[in-house]
Amino acid sequence: MLAVPDGLLVSHKGTKSTKVHKGIEMECCLGRLDDRCAGAWQGSGVARTFMMLSGVLGALAVGMGAFGAHGLRGKLEGLEDGVKRLGWWETAAQYHLMHAVALGLVAFVVSKTSSGVGNAAGYAFVGGALIFSGSLYAMALGGPRWLGAITPIGGLALIVGWVLLAIAGWKGLA
Repeated sequence: MLAVPDGLLVSHKGTKSTKVHKGIEMECCLGRLDDRCAGAWQGSGVARTFMMLSGVLGALAVGMGAFGAHGLRGKLEGLEDGVKRLGWWETAAQYHLMHAVALGLVAFVVSKTSSGVGNAAGYAFVGGALIFSGSLYAMALGGPRWLGAITPIGGLALIVGWVLLAIAGWKGLA
């Protein structure tokens, strides 16, 4: 018997198709994502977790950005350091959203490879976004300025995440 990779569409008739999952042909309905037809997301719980976190972090980033632009701006404009604090908020929201998307990319790479390096990239992005953006959000809301000392730790974690993603892509998607 010929070995067929998981997720490969082996036949198609009308609204039904047959895909291979764990070496077994399975019939599924087109246009419906379920456990039999999820394709790339079949193999890895880590990939699913990273994709779910990507969506949640992305939604939160958009909400935080909107809150900064519409709810926080008026409160901060009258303060002596309000412009600086609003800048911190905007930087936090921008990096937050950017790394939510990066986490989705990690989920894709992890779903296609069994790479511990890819997993490490995802954890670096999550931790980095929490520390980097979280410390900036907190300072913008009036938190202690010493939080600015840990912001670069989050930035370093984000850089490490990008390097690990590059390594995982090079090794696993070649």
